[in-house]
Amino acid sequence: MFERGLGVKPDIRKALEHYEQALNAGNVYSMNAVAWLFEKGKSVPRNPKLAVKYYTQAADRGYSMAMYNLACLYLDGRGVEQDSISAMEWMLRAAQLGNAYAQVKLAWMHENGVGIRKDYEEAAKWYLASSRQGLALGQINLALLLASGVVGEKDLVGAYKWMKLAAQTGNQGAEKFLPTIREKMSPEELAEAELLITRFVAQPYTEKIPPGSPQG
Repeated sequence: MFERGLGVKPDIRKALEHYEQALNAGNVYSMNAVAWLFEKGKSVPRNPKLAVKYYTQAADRGYSMAMYNLACLYLDGRGVEQDSISAMEWMLRAAQLGNAYAQVKLAWMHENGVGIRKDYEEAAKWYLASSRQGLALGQINLALLLASGVVGEKDLVGAYKWMKLAAQTGNQGAEKFLPTIREKMSPEELAEAELLITRFVAQPYTEKIPPGSPQG
């Protein structure tokens, strides 16, 4: 509230005082928020080590966003020694809790062999998990995998479905890729893809969706 100026003038000092009280009470949101302030240097001196400290406290208490943020610091070696294995462990825990950002990052790690051997099927599985939650980046990357054929036969219907869903969020990258997929499809394939899009949009949103097959 205080750091964003929601209903009051922005006041980082008051925000930190407010967060300190919540920290003492074990509030994981406050731990993550304070860690973010130190990571980014938002009106406080940038201090990645303190960011790691508070992210870890929140992550140990099961807060998936803190797990994701901590994993990113391990991956980049900021505030802590670079450790791809620890990054993978925290990213996986966050992804399993349904965190869409962790799911797409975990998929990227599998796709590019970061901290683990390359595994396109695992990458597609986690891109799918984030895509089902509406994350455009996951939808784009899943579409590209399906169109490339690295996870089995090329699936232009699935690729078009996810790329168009991403484009409908206003993502310019998806809007750019979509015509390239469309021009390779038959009218029947386009009709099938549009039907899948309609069905997906009509589904109720579910925060935690277990990963399924890459075809989704």
